[in-house]
Amino acid sequence: MSKLAIGIDQSFSQTGLAFIWKDGKGEVKYHVVSLGTKAGVVTESKAANLEAVYHRALTMRSKIKTAVNEFLADNFSYQAKDGTYKYRKPEITLAMEMVALSTQNHHLTGLWWILWNWQRGFADKFLDVPSSTVKKFATGCGTGEKPTDHVQVAFPLAKVNNSDKGDALIMADMAWQFSGEPSAGKWPFDKLCGPNKKKKKLKEIQQDQIEDLDFKEIKVKKKKEK
Repeated sequence: MSKLAIGIDQSFSQTGLAFIWKDGKGEVKYHVVSLGTKAGVVTESKAANLEAVYHRALTMRSKIKTAVNEFLADNFSYQAKDGTYKYRKPEITLAMEMVALSTQNHHLTGLWWILWNWQRGFADKFLDVPSSTVKKFATGCGTGEKPTDHVQVAFPLAKVNNSDKGDALIMADMAWQFSGEPSAGKWPFDKLCGPNKKKKKLKEIQQDQIEDLDFKEIKVKKKKEK
């Protein structure tokens, strides 16, 4: 079965959506887009503002679903002998960043998790990625440097002009490696991280992150079996 890795950096206003897959020749391809929604009218009523954000969540859900379906139709369909087009479903591994809303926006947490749950429904495997893991995967360290420039170097054919796209590509590469494939990015960096400042190649650091995610998914599966 063919594979598809999807990374989603989700928010109510601007969401990054990245894909990594192999074409018919076996070459690794990647694509990233940014999806936006218009802000509602801000009022003094928290209830009204919450309703406005809910409608933005619905819009974002629709945009993500449409973008994924169009991508699948463009890249995983083929023309049969009878002239009709058929669809060859890939195994989809989806990675999304965990919610990190500020205390001022805690009332939005429930809506965020609803949107999060909608997205994971189309995946065969799902990775819930902590925010610190996203940065460490790209830079080798969990703090400090912004990963966007690193992502642009790793994926030179993508236009990584904002953090939404950058984080989405990072998570797509996590999902790609989690599915058993080597990294799709050209990550060239060595880093000094940790209390002992031990030098490790970024490839080794990334593998540590993937193994941590693997362990988390195994724990979830064990809970479900009880």
